[in-house]
Amino acid sequence: MTPNASNDLSKILLAGLPEVQLHQEGFASLVGEDVTDSGTMEWRAWATLHLDTDEDEENGLGQSHLNDGVSLSDMKSPGETITVLRADGLVIDLWRVRNIFDALDARSQDMANFIPMFDTRTRRPAQLAPKLDDMIEPLGNKVLIIDRVTLAPAWRGLGGVGRLLISRLIPWICGDARLVAVCPYPVELTEDEESDDAVLAADLKRVRGIWRSLGFRPYTEDIWVMDPAMSDHGRAVKNIARRLGLDPDAGWDT
Repeated sequence: MTPNASNDLSKILLAGLPEVQLHQEGFASLVGEDVTDSGTMEWRAWATLHLDTDEDEENGLGQSHLNDGVSLSDMKSPGETITVLRADGLVIDLWRVRNIFDALDARSQDMANFIPMFDTRTRRPAQLAPKLDDMIEPLGNKVLIIDRVTLAPAWRGLGGVGRLLISRLIPWICGDARLVAVCPYPVELTEDEESDDAVLAADLKRVRGIWRSLGFRPYTEDIWVMDPAMSDHGRAVKNIARRLGLDPDAGWDT
């Protein structure tokens, strides 16, 4: 794609941003333990935009853009819905989870990486580790873990589209979270890039900077957390919305 074409596409995408729709759903077991622990809920969320069939209309997205990385889903023709962003993770109810350590460890290594957030001396009700508990306001009993977020390539570098979308999704996924946690990591590196220490360090710094800009702070080197009770996150989201030409006060007053 030529620079002019890329610039034109960026303008078209930003013009369509106000029409993006947010979706989320969760899956929790009625009873169980480990992966099926009824005190945990696996969630997934996504953001979509319906393509206009006429490129001359306001949206402007049509057949010529279907292969330009505008969607995470396969596109065959205009008039379809593109997937701008996908995310998934876990919600933990500290009061109801039977065994937080088994619930995380049984799922995956990615989830097991969050075990240091919790106090190993207690089992039920689950408690945050003392150091983390001191960092967070004592409000709410749910922990929202964000495992992975993926933004369609064409939407990257437009001034914070991905950051705005995941931030607007957070309160829909878990409106009363005591904290939100993430392990920032550049998941899209190739095997060769990941084995290159310089490349990995640079991309890790970039990804951590993205989460830092949303009010997340390191609890450990790998685990970063955000306290929804603090104002840092809300201010950051409003600044991003304003920069993207959107009403910063529209939607959730985070």
